Formats: sequence, C-alpha cells, structure tokens
Amino acid sequence: MWEELGDKEKKILKIIQEYLNDNKVFEIEKIITYIIARFRLNKININKEGIKIAIDSLIDKNYIVEGSKLSREDILDNPTRLKIFLYVLKNPGCYFNKIINELNIPNNVGIWHINMLLKFRFIKSGVFLNHDLYYFPTLDFKKVKLIHFLSKKRTKRIISHLKDKINGINKTKISEELNMHPNTVTKYLDILESFKLVKKKKVGRSIMFSLTTKIDELKLEI
Repeated sequence: MWEELGDKEKKILKIIQEYLNDNKVFEIEKIITYIIARFRLNKININKEGIKIAIDSLIDKNYIVEGSKLSREDILDNPTRLKIFLYVLKNPGCYFNKIINELNIPNNVGIWHINMLLKFRFIKSGVFLNHDLYYFPTLDFKKVKLIHFLSKKRTKRIISHLKDKINGINKTKISEELNMHPNTVTKYLDILESFKLVKKKKVGRSIMFSLTTKIDELKLEI
C-alpha cells in the first residue's frame, strides 16, 4: 500500500517527526526553514527546492498531511484509531453509526479519528444508499456496496424468500408474503438485479423474479 522512501526522504521525514513533536501542525513554509537549519547543523548540503520536492513526494505518498500534527508513522499509535481501522478492515462497507455503536465510541471522537484515517488514506469512503461506507483502499467499491447491501435484514429476507421460488414470484406476492411495502420491494429487487443476483421474466401479464446462479457463488448465510 505504501511506497518506499529514498534516503533523502527518510532523513526529511525523521526531521519532520521531530518538528511535529514540538509543534501543533505541519506547515510547509515553517518546516522547510526548520529542515534547512537542521541540515546546516549536520553539515548536509541540500537547497530549499530539493527539500520542497522531497516534502511534496512525502505528501503524495501519504506519509504526511499538511495541516496535521500526525505522520503516517504514528497514525495508528492511538488505540481508539487503531480499533476503528481494524473494524473497517474486518467489516468493509460499514458506516459511521455502526462503527461508533459497535465500538462504543463517542460521536465526536469517532468523527475525529475517522477523518484522520481518511486523510492519511488508511481507509476510503463512498456513498451508497444515503450512507458513507468505509473500506480498505485496495477494495473495489462495487464489491463494498454489495457486501453492505447483502448485510441488510431486508435484503436477506427477500433472498431467503426467493430461494424456493424456482419458477419465480411477482412483486405483489413478495410484498404480501413478507409484509413489506411494495416500493421497498421494488427498490431492493432493482438493486439485486443491478448486482446480477436476481433475474426477471414475463409470464403472461406478470413479471416474475427469481435468483440467478451467481447467488450460489457468494455462499451467503441467510
């Protein structure tokens, strides 16, 4: 996930970490002056432009974030932040309320730590069904959306109900038998169809819905 650093970048990152131990936030202009002074003290020859290029590289590689006191090296030192990161890693597609409720974390604390994890790209987020979903950066967001959708109780109920309907069933029947609003059934079937987990065919005047073989590949626990 993280790119390797050159010798110059490693030296500059070490000085930045020293600087951040005594200063509130990382500000480029102030830190360049500090780095130049430290290099002169150690008789290391590097110009301002060279330092700026190295800092830009560290930012691009997510080792540091301007405006933050933290660096990539210590972002997971905080136990609460580490707990959130591991939870997201284990539960891709989780959303804010689920995280803070499951981990028993105050709202404002959760916001702060999740924002730090996002800033340093330890996690990513994407919007699906009015939720910000959090996940590990190497995952494809389409897969994350599927994981989230399949975890919903209504999705599980509909899939379970369709399992023994080999010849299909129409929306009205699903709505009646599951005591679920017709609009909700339509919404969930449309999403299942978009994931190619449900197919439909016209039988007379009715549109019949049934599961595709792709559902078996997922090995769902319904």
